[in-house]
Amino acid sequence: MQNRTLFIFALVLMGMSIYAQDSPQYDCALINDSLKVNANAVTRDEQLTYTYHTDVLNRKKHRQVITVLNKNGDGDAVFQMFYDKFRKFSYFKGNIYDASGKLIRKIKTSEIKDISGSAGYPLFGDIRYKYFEPLISVYPFTVEYEYELEITGSYYFPDWIAFNGYNVSIEKSGFSMLVPAQYKLLYKQMNFSELPVVQTKGNFTEYSWVAENIKAVDREPLSDDLDRYFKAVYTTPSEFMLDGYRGKMNSWQDFSDWIVQLNKGRDILSENSAAKVREMVKDLPDNRAKVKRLYAYLQERTRYFNVALGIGGLQPVDANVVDEVGYGDCKGLSNYMKAMLKAAGIESHYTLVNSGGDFPQLVEDFPSHQFDHAILCVPMEKDTIWLECTSQTMPFGFLGDFTSDRKVLLIKDHGGHLARTPVYALHDNFQYTRAKVNLTADGNATAEISRKFGGLQFEENNDKLAADAEDQKEWLYNYLRIPNFKISHSDFKQKNPDLAESVLNVNMNMPTYCSTSGKRLFLPVNLVNRSTYIPSKTKNRWSNFERSVPYIDSDSVEYILPEGMSVEYLPEKKEIHSPFGTYVCSVTFSVNKIIYYRQVEMFKGNFSKEQYEELMKFYKEINIADKEQAVLIKKEG
Repeated sequence: MQNRTLFIFALVLMGMSIYAQDSPQYDCALINDSLKVNANAVTRDEQLTYTYHTDVLNRKKHRQVITVLNKNGDGDAVFQMFYDKFRKFSYFKGNIYDASGKLIRKIKTSEIKDISGSAGYPLFGDIRYKYFEPLISVYPFTVEYEYELEITGSYYFPDWIAFNGYNVSIEKSGFSMLVPAQYKLLYKQMNFSELPVVQTKGNFTEYSWVAENIKAVDREPLSDDLDRYFKAVYTTPSEFMLDGYRGKMNSWQDFSDWIVQLNKGRDILSENSAAKVREMVKDLPDNRAKVKRLYAYLQERTRYFNVALGIGGLQPVDANVVDEVGYGDCKGLSNYMKAMLKAAGIESHYTLVNSGGDFPQLVEDFPSHQFDHAILCVPMEKDTIWLECTSQTMPFGFLGDFTSDRKVLLIKDHGGHLARTPVYALHDNFQYTRAKVNLTADGNATAEISRKFGGLQFEENNDKLAADAEDQKEWLYNYLRIPNFKISHSDFKQKNPDLAESVLNVNMNMPTYCSTSGKRLFLPVNLVNRSTYIPSKTKNRWSNFERSVPYIDSDSVEYILPEGMSVEYLPEKKEIHSPFGTYVCSVTFSVNKIIYYRQVEMFKGNFSKEQYEELMKFYKEINIADKEQAVLIKKEG
């Protein structure tokens, strides 16, 4: 009897334990209807806490509860977090709940995948990922994740933004930084009208921020920086240490001084390699020619390979190692180029940049680690040469959209400072097309086309220059916007390897280029540059938008009319002027030729969301104009 009583009591306790793990507060019925609008998932509760203990060891704790409303939100419930030499998991735990908040099950340790960070990438490093995917098919459901990382060193402080992805709303998200009472925390908050809540907790000072009831938003075309709209906090250490290197972050000069420590002594080549460098450039007339020759040498004998082992994510590999093995990451290759220039007696500056084709801009008034790439700056007497050292094909002195038009940090032995990389203006980014088309009376045609690319428009197709003839031809069949054609000859070349310019020549046959009706031919006057793009319509647009790349397209096409045909109709001249750009096209007739001219200029700029409808109208008008046709008719008699 006593055993039976104990057994029943144990069952009751077990039931209470299971019930205690249920979380009625995660009942999906409790989510405010306004947070379900546009939402595939809802962050129910989130707390990021970073505790700075010492220069040696610190802790980052993160807890997040996400309700997935439909299949489109599955990706938002995936857990993925990297770790390496400086970040180790103390623990990870998780739960899965049903729609009512009842616990379905705990996540088992055996279910967490441990994945190499180098899978599929040219990477040598110690980065790995913890990964878990719920694989639940009954909606809605809720997942709860909690983990803690032990952080070695005090260089990595977290940032926080009250945005967990498009179509994800937030009930509550909080961020706390705990630092020793006398420690100076450097932070910058965005879109907060109030200061952080600051309170004493034992020997620590806690700074806390919170955001609540953030509605889900759709991804919008051409949207500008998210931190202009959502609450965000950036933090950085005033003093720190990483892998034995001590530094400060009170100014860009402080940060530069620390990078100098990391790089010290790594830009000195062996005497044999230095002598080889001097021999290569000894007969060249000036420093520019020497830099050009050594850059060509770099491109000829090195390749990119990412190194992220230990502090290698921040510190370049020694130049002698790169010289020996022939590969390195952006830091190692830039440092190697710097070492070669140093051996040749030419000054250069290792430069840190935040890379990307969307032209990400630095938060200038908040010195901190905002960089993911390195390039090289070489000051000349009358200008400055910028070198992208990871590419084997980039023209000398050309950066492309990966690192151009943004603030960067120049690292100097004394006096590192912010600078700006080159800006490629509208007329730098050109596409000039000239074509001659011979028409026949039955609507067939042959064409000779020459197109010249420059600047960022050159970069768009730069990778095709190294392709063989067959691969280039396959690309052309997809690239040229002509309904039906067959290439008889083509070549695509960069005539001057020092210029960001290339020339495409194509000869083609175009059966039934003109449609026919009785004795008339209908001639599409825009041969190879018809615009079809219209920015997607957005309802109740929430973000402003920007155009970061200005460019110019100019087309001139000469149509030779067949014998016995005259012009019945020509499209009228069209001009469109807007804040976003200009469009001009004209069609004229002279003797037996129709001359088509078109020029489009697209401007760079930031624009208000109220102008988006006007932008759509601008593109629609261009598309209509590009579809215009001339009408030819057979002559009588």
